[in-house]
Amino acid sequence: MTPSQTSFVTARLGSNEDLGGGCRLLALVLPEQLPAWDVEPGQFVMLRGDWGLHPLLPRAFSVLSAGSGRLEILVKVVGRGTRLLAGQAPGSTMTVLGPLGRPFPAPASGVKDLLVAGGSGIGPLFFYGLRAAPGSDLELLYGGRSGGDLVLAARAAAAGLRLHLCTEDGSAGSRGMVTDLLGERLDGSGPMRVLACGPTPMLRAVVELCGARGVECWVSLETEMACGVGLCRGCSVAHPEGGWRCTCLDGAVFRAEEVLL
Repeated sequence: MTPSQTSFVTARLGSNEDLGGGCRLLALVLPEQLPAWDVEPGQFVMLRGDWGLHPLLPRAFSVLSAGSGRLEILVKVVGRGTRLLAGQAPGSTMTVLGPLGRPFPAPASGVKDLLVAGGSGIGPLFFYGLRAAPGSDLELLYGGRSGGDLVLAARAAAAGLRLHLCTEDGSAGSRGMVTDLLGERLDGSGPMRVLACGPTPMLRAVVELCGARGVECWVSLETEMACGVGLCRGCSVAHPEGGWRCTCLDGAVFRAEEVLL
């Protein structure tokens, strides 16, 4: 992505759907005069509502889907900023900076992609599944504490994605961790690649599983961001060979070997 493709725009909130589990699905309508955004799975936007000075900074969100002048964003309420976003009424205006960051690699011929999503980390992986060419060999492993955390399970199934659910309490899918499902799938035959997004402890376990089996692995980090453009350096993560990488500029998608989790 080149800098000229990034835009700072005022968008209109087309709809705000309650998905349960503290999550909302925001559908943003982009200005008609804006050239089509070439958003790729794994990229993100910085999003802010028109709520005054506090909180001052926007919030970073992976894009859930994009097309025809619209963006869909999955918002999980965790603090004041996300609570204000979740409370915005359809028709309200929002400022959007994007698309930003490094996307997931494109599907590769002859390689099975295992998409590993933990809770609200489903966003960029759902987008990846939607964008993959028909007939692409991929499976979506979707885990959470309970069934209420799997807020996009029905939508993923309706989209025709090969879906495997897992919950810690056994209320949906198999009982256990999503990494348990991954371990089972990694024992299969043929070339595989793992793309993952979720809490850092989950990503750490995914990277360990893939490393032990020599499987290519990419992770999308949920690091908090203040600016999204590399100015503040607040989203830095350690590099295995020393130094730091900015999640917003060098990620948010990294090869597993590029970061220390």
